[in-house]
Amino acid sequence: MRNLSITFVIFILTIFSSFSQEYYKEGDRKEDSVDVKEEATKRYQQEKEDNEFWQKVRVGGGLGFGFNPFYLDLSPSVGYMVNQRFMTGFGIRYLYVKYDDPFFEGSYNSYGGSLWANYFILNNIFLRTEYEMLRVDFVEDARLKREWVPSFFLGGGYVQPIGRTGSGVFLSALYNLLHDDIKSPYGSPLVIRAGIML
Repeated sequence: MRNLSITFVIFILTIFSSFSQEYYKEGDRKEDSVDVKEEATKRYQQEKEDNEFWQKVRVGGGLGFGFNPFYLDLSPSVGYMVNQRFMTGFGIRYLYVKYDDPFFEGSYNSYGGSLWANYFILNNIFLRTEYEMLRVDFVEDARLKREWVPSFFLGGGYVQPIGRTGSGVFLSALYNLLHDDIKSPYGSPLVIRAGIML
């Protein structure tokens, strides 16, 4: 009988021990489950933020031209919609300039970059400011020179929207506050540009 009592006590202790081990295992599983959920939530938030960032990015470019001297302007650009009204970005610019002057004739290539910002006062109408720096060939005292020439533009434009805010075909008129009749690659302080942003 005594053996039976000892066996019974050992059996009961074994059962409690098994339950307690199972309990801790359940607790571990719950902690693992919480960790997995937290990791999935973090991953989802990161993917959501990445998607939101790329949904605000706009790529495109512009085309401009002018006379006296004749120039052709190609300018790929990347922009970011900070909010529904404000967009900022940067671009690179290549200019082909052809002089047809009694003192000097020839064609030259200019290149550089710009920083710009658009503020949409209406869905289709925007104000624009742009600062650019171009490496320019120009003629001074009947000699060809090459310098970095700054331009600071103020103006505005019209955009025909295509889908998202800030996307569309645009036409802008800008005035160069730093225009130099000799050094500037643009024929006049007023510059007309057209392009697309998607």
